[in-house]
Amino acid sequence: GVTTCHGNGGIENTSTNAKVMMRLLNSASVPVHKGSPHPLKTFTVAHATHSGETVHGSDGLGECRPPLEPSDSVFGKESASDFIYSACNRDPKNITVITLGPLTNLAQCVRDHPDVVGMVKGVIAMGGSFGEKRGNRTPSAEANFISDPVAADEVLNAGFESLTVAGLDVTHQCDLLHLRGCLAAQGGPLALLLRSVSRFYCAAYFRLGHSAVPVHDPVCVAYALDPSMFTTREVRVDCETGSDLTLGHSAVDWVGQTGRPRNCRIVTGIDTARFYRLFLGAVASFDQSNPPPALGKRKDPEGGGDDESLPPRPVCMGPPTCCNEEQRRRAKDKPNVRLGVGVIVQREGHPGTVLVSRRKGSHGSGAVQLPGGHLEHGEGWAECAARETLEETGIAVRGACFVGATNDVMGEEGRHYVTVFMAAACESDAEPRTMEPHKCDGWSWEDWSNLPGPLFHPLAKFARSGFQLPDPAQLLGGSYKSSGFDPD
Repeated sequence: GVTTCHGNGGIENTSTNAKVMMRLLNSASVPVHKGSPHPLKTFTVAHATHSGETVHGSDGLGECRPPLEPSDSVFGKESASDFIYSACNRDPKNITVITLGPLTNLAQCVRDHPDVVGMVKGVIAMGGSFGEKRGNRTPSAEANFISDPVAADEVLNAGFESLTVAGLDVTHQCDLLHLRGCLAAQGGPLALLLRSVSRFYCAAYFRLGHSAVPVHDPVCVAYALDPSMFTTREVRVDCETGSDLTLGHSAVDWVGQTGRPRNCRIVTGIDTARFYRLFLGAVASFDQSNPPPALGKRKDPEGGGDDESLPPRPVCMGPPTCCNEEQRRRAKDKPNVRLGVGVIVQREGHPGTVLVSRRKGSHGSGAVQLPGGHLEHGEGWAECAARETLEETGIAVRGACFVGATNDVMGEEGRHYVTVFMAAACESDAEPRTMEPHKCDGWSWEDWSNLPGPLFHPLAKFARSGFQLPDPAQLLGGSYKSSGFDPD
């Protein structure tokens, strides 16, 4: 069964989304029980409450929630607390409780039914931060813990025989951008649905200046399925509930300094390759054995083609006076000018060499290209440069700066692009990986003044301009200033 609570949205939103996802996964018979709409204790400090809309959209599904059906408003009669207890009571020592949000429901269950602690086989919680990744909501607190710090502390100290906590330190070891690229290549209804609903989430991280996007909840579920791919450590953890400055902080006693007993194991590492295989394999298995959800056919704006699973998404069509069907038809039939970005990547200590590959596919196949792609809705050019480079090469770049643009009319192919070029840099030991082998033959470092040919049309045009590469150390240090117009 599934329980819901407050967190990245109100209880009605999170509950409806749970029902929708159960339906889309052909699991509508799995009961969904509403939980607490608010934390055990409400704190007045500004960072104790937040709106998940900035990260997950107003609907909690990246503005991609499909049309609702009557069954989506039918919930289990028991409260979340009572459901957890009754399930564990019916099958003691065989139920694992996985918490992917604030721990309010489980803490309330312990308050209502203290004997549940001895009935549960184990608890696996996504929350907290224990090492370098100190916090994501505040400098010291992870979102699930600070959403209900009292509940987190009560669960940590409830006395569960097996309590595993997967925090930011392990979830940041997995990259959603890599998974999204694999999902696009893999195809299938669920694969493209997951890619679609995660776009808003990724854009939120880019707006905050992150060049990679962590994978939180699936890591927690993966631990339940195969703990052998993880490393853990038995420690003492308490959640701060009394300080405005550090509210929600997960305080770890690594070496027994407090003299208090260890109360949980925290996940410290993950075999990311095995995790990716598990995740993508599960999606592929579902797509191969289940019919696609009937959500209406639409074109995947990221190049995935027609796909039944992609839900309708708000599209700006201009003011109402410009939205009649004839005008929409004309706009659809008219060739579009597309916006793209090319990233000139250098390594620290290796000025003059840049990262290139040879393209695959009908569009410019065999030509030498830079990392890059299309600008997504809401992105800045620097954000796009960081995202595309990471998606295609596995390299995190910094200091992306605008250095020029080309107007590329490719008449024979019927294409017209405006390509913005960004210069960026990475660490000296960064080595590229071929993250999207269906798009290119591999990446190599080549001399900018003697690039192998033939060059892809936009790159050839820009290279002829005589552009001089900036010092990668200046890019990494943030001291390089482009003399050109910055479109951001």
